[in-house]
Amino acid sequence: MLKPIFLKNSMSVLRFPKPSANTFLIGFVVKTGSAMEYGNFSQGISQLVERLFWRGTYKHPSTKNLNLALEGLGGEFQSFTTQENTCFYIEVPTNNQYKAISFMAEIIQRSYFDSRDVELEKKNLAEELKTYSQNLNYELEEASMSNIYSNSSMGFPVNGYIETINQITHTQVLEYLSHQYSPNICSVVLSGNFESKKTLELLEQEWSIWNPKVKKPIELKPFSNDDVGILPKMNYRQRGVAQTYLSVDFILDEGYMPSFETENIDGDDKREDKNLIEKRLENMANLMVLNAVLGQGFSSRLWAKGVEEEVLFNHIESKIQLFTMTSFLQIIGGMDNLQFSFGLECILSTLDSLRKTTVSINELSKTKSYLKGLLVRQHENLFVNTVWSVENYLGSGLIYDLDKLLEKIDKVEAPALRSIALDLFIPERMSITTLGTAKETRLVDKLISKYLG
Repeated sequence: MLKPIFLKNSMSVLRFPKPSANTFLIGFVVKTGSAMEYGNFSQGISQLVERLFWRGTYKHPSTKNLNLALEGLGGEFQSFTTQENTCFYIEVPTNNQYKAISFMAEIIQRSYFDSRDVELEKKNLAEELKTYSQNLNYELEEASMSNIYSNSSMGFPVNGYIETINQITHTQVLEYLSHQYSPNICSVVLSGNFESKKTLELLEQEWSIWNPKVKKPIELKPFSNDDVGILPKMNYRQRGVAQTYLSVDFILDEGYMPSFETENIDGDDKREDKNLIEKRLENMANLMVLNAVLGQGFSSRLWAKGVEEEVLFNHIESKIQLFTMTSFLQIIGGMDNLQFSFGLECILSTLDSLRKTTVSINELSKTKSYLKGLLVRQHENLFVNTVWSVENYLGSGLIYDLDKLLEKIDKVEAPALRSIALDLFIPERMSITTLGTAKETRLVDKLISKYLG
């Protein structure tokens, strides 16, 4: 990543050149999402607004016209909303990079947000929410976030609720735009194969003039682990289904923003300080390797024990959920209802083994190879690589790349993994969420006490 630059209207430009690529990706990212909605806007309005940008502009006054224009560039459009960001990306062959830049500027600056489109998109989003309600994997993810962050706006679903979506008016959409689509919290992203000088000249022409009449943006409220409340937390959602879906989550000390970031560092030096980058990468590498040992791939401990040896789960994995000021490690799986207590014991005993025994040299080596290969393959995809890089920079303000992370993964040592496990896998960091027939029981408390107490 090249050092960010800023346009006259205070928008930042993030550049991720990849000269070997045959494609070009332009993105537009706003630091606003569902976590900013509670107490300020209707839940779900961030995603509704994101979708409205593809309803038409003054030059291309319909979704169909926009699609035809993009197809003429050989391109693809993707957008999504998270708790913290709203993102728009267009990928085209390199020879159409300048047209793509102008096309993105048109979508963001000249979408007209017709009141009829607002009502139509509200209906579409409400219908999708009905479909989501039948997807137990989606419901489990939502319930898990709600359980962990029950005292915070982070716990509300990104998509909102049908009742809150239905209440959104055209006036509220315009009010949201006037607050949240402010140049000073927006970034233009350039990635892939592009001509730097000409591209920046065009960006100045297309984007420096964008100065909408805006109000003060609503920013993400400060968050600490104290806001999570008393742990462990248990949430049992009763569902008359054949399988129980289980999420076991552990709150980490920090999100993308390291607690050591502010120590004796001010201004621009804070963003560029190499020691911070090194420390941050080391922490990230250790956590990623531990997560891979635990529940990534068919050779991971949870899969080997829970699926192959004890035949309890039909699927199980672990993953790291990162946000700017908070994060957690999530273990998620599904099993027959009658296997719930055995499945939970399988997870807890696996965690206990990581706390008590150091990972062998052979297992550590295999895990590193798997993890590095996975990361390299994923980051060959220009879109995936760009999204990952943007999230890291906007979350932490630190600039680092995949190659440096791979170097740190190579240097991860087994004692560091056990140290993390001892600190992380404890009841005081744990949240358990289930969907199925399982009910709150003393047996769960006994299992937690037996293995993690």
